[in-house]
Amino acid sequence: MDLVNNIDHLIKKIVTKEFFNEDDPGCNSVTFARTANPNPDGKDHIMMTTELRSEYNSMSVALNAAIQSAAFINEDLNVKFIDIQKAGLLDGHRFCEPGITEPDQQNENLWIFHYPYKVNEDNDPSPDLQILINATNQITAGLSTSDLEAKFPNTSAFEDALWDAVYENPVIASNGGPNNIDNEISWDGVVGYRAKLFHPKPSYHSAIRELILDQWLKDTQPATVGTGPCIPIGNTFDPQMLRILPLGGSITWGQQSPSGNGYRKYLRDALVSNGANVNMVGTIKHGTMDDNDNEGWPGFRVDQISDRANNDLSMLPNLILINAGTNDVAQNYNINSIDQTMEDLVNKLLDNIPGTVVIVSTLLVNRNATKQALTEQVNPKYVN
Repeated sequence: MDLVNNIDHLIKKIVTKEFFNEDDPGCNSVTFARTANPNPDGKDHIMMTTELRSEYNSMSVALNAAIQSAAFINEDLNVKFIDIQKAGLLDGHRFCEPGITEPDQQNENLWIFHYPYKVNEDNDPSPDLQILINATNQITAGLSTSDLEAKFPNTSAFEDALWDAVYENPVIASNGGPNNIDNEISWDGVVGYRAKLFHPKPSYHSAIRELILDQWLKDTQPATVGTGPCIPIGNTFDPQMLRILPLGGSITWGQQSPSGNGYRKYLRDALVSNGANVNMVGTIKHGTMDDNDNEGWPGFRVDQISDRANNDLSMLPNLILINAGTNDVAQNYNINSIDQTMEDLVNKLLDNIPGTVVIVSTLLVNRNATKQALTEQVNPKYVN
């Protein structure tokens, strides 16, 4: 009831980061075209390749970044940004997941609705749908997929051509001409024939509900105050949440640490004992500690870690701890420019996450003499 009473003062923005698994190649030869399922129609259709799925996901990421920025600007109004893909919540519940033969309308793990593929109005279309069918056929007749991509380089170009054809359609003319077009065409029952909606199933809504409730509980609970020794800057931390992103390679991940926690648990425990309210963030969970979120990728170089950091921008960490470069040393990879690669990573984080603090660690001592020599080249670059 308290949540209901305060709903006017509490705005939680849930966003979907990814609609597709973009790594598994199983969908590369699959089309989601409604007319081609469940039985192929013998026509040329766009396939859900890894590249296309990645492009779709990238559009979601770009949109979410804009929403995140808007939420941050209105933070004083208690607007919060919640990323549903945090820690891979959607993994296993998207289109084109490993082991799934798409389009699979019976996939119980899928959190997004498919088309009603087995319902096809081609043989008995409604008047509204017939208008769009005629217009679409008029502008696409005889064109291959590559021809379509060349003729319509973006959605706006296709829509402009489609509606131009709709105005010329004899069905429209016989019903009073273009002036009546708004009355003649209702999109009810039409969307889904040529467009794809990403609408959540009840299971998806349940996950959203839990995220909102969890965030609300965190926001309304008093800050944790520790009983440890005083910290140098005073006798307590500011009660705001420290959202810490551990970013790096195997050291961050916790490789060769018996618990898998690496330095993360020691750091978190020390901060909490001094009165800090801590939440570790990242897309990976590893280690025995409860709050084991991180962004540690064993074997990854700085440039590769920078790519992975794109997945963390929407989490809005306010403290980012970077230990990266050991694998660059191991591979003797672009050591002369590693400082620039690191600087590019840091600048990206600062530019995209307003108010965050980034701390970059020098590299640990390497027992291999050759690699230690390279390490001694890298550390001064990081410091300077």
